[in-house]
Amino acid sequence: MRLSIHFSLIVFTFIYTHIVCAHAYRPPTAAIVVDARNGNIIHGENIDAPRHPASLVKKMTLYLIFDALKKGKIKLLTRYSVSRHANRQIPCKLGVPIGKSVTVDVIIRALVTKSANDMAVVAAEGLYGSLDECIRVMNVRAKELGMNRTVFTNASGVPDRRQLTTARDMVILAQSLYNHFPEYWKYFQIRSFTHLGQTHHNHNHLMKRFPAMDGLKTGFTNASGFNLSTSAVRYTSKGEAVRLFAVVIGGTTRHTRDRRMKDLLETHFRKLKALHVREVARDVTNVDASLTAGFSPQLEGEANLSDALFTDVDDEEMAQGSAESPVEMDKNVVAVSLPSPADAGLKSVH
Repeated sequence: MRLSIHFSLIVFTFIYTHIVCAHAYRPPTAAIVVDARNGNIIHGENIDAPRHPASLVKKMTLYLIFDALKKGKIKLLTRYSVSRHANRQIPCKLGVPIGKSVTVDVIIRALVTKSANDMAVVAAEGLYGSLDECIRVMNVRAKELGMNRTVFTNASGVPDRRQLTTARDMVILAQSLYNHFPEYWKYFQIRSFTHLGQTHHNHNHLMKRFPAMDGLKTGFTNASGFNLSTSAVRYTSKGEAVRLFAVVIGGTTRHTRDRRMKDLLETHFRKLKALHVREVARDVTNVDASLTAGFSPQLEGEANLSDALFTDVDDEEMAQGSAESPVEMDKNVVAVSLPSPADAGLKSVH
């Protein structure tokens, strides 16, 4: 009987997200492509228009984790306890019981692949003592990076009308993750994450079909549409690496978003004569091997059965789809000054 109820919830969520939510998104798509070699913006659509980031927010949470690791404040085997607030987050989540602890390594893997909202809160509370303090630091760091049109209100990207960003800001954050923390970049290449015998696949399905891609993050809420931030690298005939960072915010479905991203990358790689692909090494077992030697990234405790059935049907695109009704974007514009492209490390091409 209980399994029947869970199955009905799964079917309802699928229908709601893929039929109702497909018509809920209103603002036009925002997209940007940047050549990492020189910071040139080689494609842009509505790049400074306010949009809801959804789980692209987790890129900043990961930035703060990597920053703490690099500064020696924490280690990959540092453990953080799961609070009641973290445990009560909406899916997608791992469902770790209250009071149990998880390692930083597990948190990173869960954020990158499962996009686990509970693990984002665990990281925020563990790093800064409270979610509010973490959010404050997230906004300070955003301004330091030149993300002057971004406002963070939580650490996971769960629906909040006040939480806003732009395509330009999200590509700045992607570049910052790559440039500031190269030693942890391999985490974004993880295709699946297994705990307690259950495997969760990376929500970025395009990584399977676009060999040049080696990160970063997906996101969805009703108000945001289907979002994707990526990095991909190809090579010229002379062996020069050409890395592109791209962001698409507001796809009407996951499939249209992925097709749009693929088309943008293919088009601009061709224009830059970067046609050769090398195999991306996706083995992350050697990330800080001295700290993780002999460590098996398993979670303690039992995952909640209903959460496991609900969240594993599909992606975060399903799990978070019904949590917020659509909003009118022109009512949520934040009055902040936009940095010049040069200030943000990006150069406009006319």
